[in-house]
Amino acid sequence: MLNNSNKYMTQEGRKNLEDELFLLENNMRKMVAEAISNASETGGILENAEYESAKNEQSFLEGRISEIKQILSTLSAVPVNQSNKKDRKSVEFGSTITLKPQSNKNSRKTYQLVSSAEANPAQGLISVESPVGKAALGKMVGDEITVNTPSGESKFNIVKIKQT
Repeated sequence: MLNNSNKYMTQEGRKNLEDELFLLENNMRKMVAEAISNASETGGILENAEYESAKNEQSFLEGRISEIKQILSTLSAVPVNQSNKKDRKSVEFGSTITLKPQSNKNSRKTYQLVSSAEANPAQGLISVESPVGKAALGKMVGDEITVNTPSGESKFNIVKIKQT
């Protein structure tokens, strides 16, 4: 659900939510309304699995529309560091970082620090509220971070920071 960590979002994340909202309100609503209409015409509404399914889809759709509107209404502009992008050397919201696990010197992991609402680790997007995000914030290239995971403590070195 919504919490304080959803206060900020990257520009790309905001645009993705706005695009999803447009699609849901302008395309999906019509499709679901047609499915409800078709299902009610073919067998009434009592004991009609098609109708029930379409109504459930409508409920989910309206819930998602409401959730996106709530997220967008509570977003604040990301605080902008006043220094030039090239001069900013520490990890901050929106930074893309490359980490080298100390347990495997040949491995590298690259992540962008984003809001919890847009986090998707499989796509390299991790929340600033995640253990890695919290440990990396404010650090610089060459710094070591320690992350507590369910399998124990993991140590990483920050090898690259790219500001957005």
